Amino acid sequence: MKNKNIHFVSSFGPDGFEKYGKKFIESFDSDNIKLFIGIEDDVSVYPIKKNVFYFKIARELQEFLKSQLLNAPDSFKNDYRFQASKFCQKVLAINNENLPQDGYRVWIDADVLFLQKVDQQSILPIIDGYDISYLGRSSWHHSETGFISFSLNENGKNFIRRWL
Repeated sequence: MKNKNIHFVSSFGPDGFEKYGKKFIESFDSDNIKLFIGIEDDVSVYPIKKNVFYFKIARELQEFLKSQLLNAPDSFKNDYRFQASKFCQKVLAINNENLPQDGYRVWIDADVLFLQKVDQQSILPIIDGYDISYLGRSSWHHSETGFISFSLNENGKNFIRRWL
């Protein structure tokens, strides 16, 4: 298989870094895939590692969505499906204008641990030739979104923009 531009994207806040992000970064190892991590605070406090890059995500939208949840019925407040302030970080990170604009953009949750070195040849069979790839679940009422890939062709880019 020919090498293609594949980059991973993830995000976490300061608490997430302590709970799972640090191990996520430590476990990531790749020669030909870059990992971009959206963060809310100072980039300089995060570890420097080969092929790992950080970018800022604005907290304003997250804070606004949290404030709106305060006015929601109690049944919404504790239901994960209505935690837009938590899940909006994924969409904001995926839409960051500073990410590479060609190849494949792959969202991966930051609570993942990489058990071996990641390379394009292990990822391409899952994503190559598809506008969007995700982990579907037949026995659940929604898909797993801890891994979603987008071809950065016209269809993939349109979906990413509409998702925002």
